[in-house]
Amino acid sequence: MPETKTISSQTTTTIKGDDITILTKFVQAGNVLPNTLDAFISNEVSSQEGVSYEENQLLIQMKNYPTQIDYTIDDDGSLIVFSNQGDVNKYSIDSEGNLIYTE
Repeated sequence: MPETKTISSQTTTTIKGDDITILTKFVQAGNVLPNTLDAFISNEVSSQEGVSYEENQLLIQMKNYPTQIDYTIDDDGSLIVFSNQGDVNKYSIDSEGNLIYTE
C-alpha cells in the first residue's frame, strides 16, 4: 500500500520574459538556520517571487528572521555578512563561488 509523507520544502518562482521557472528545495524540518535560502548576483533583468531586479544586483532570498542578518558587497567586490546572531563565521564561499553555511 502506498505511503504518503509530508516533507518541508521551499518553492521559488522566477519569471524571465515568457518563461516561468518553479524550483522546490528540501528544507530540513525544525531548522531555523540559516536564514539564507539563495544568494546570487543577477546577470539579467528578471523577477523572482514578484520582486523585479536588474543586472549586477545582489539578490538574497531569506526565511524566518530577515532583520537579524544583512548582506552587502564592498568596493572590492567582497561579500560582507552582518548578523546580530553571532554566527557570521559560519558563512563562507566555496571554490565554485557558492555561499555556504556550516552548522
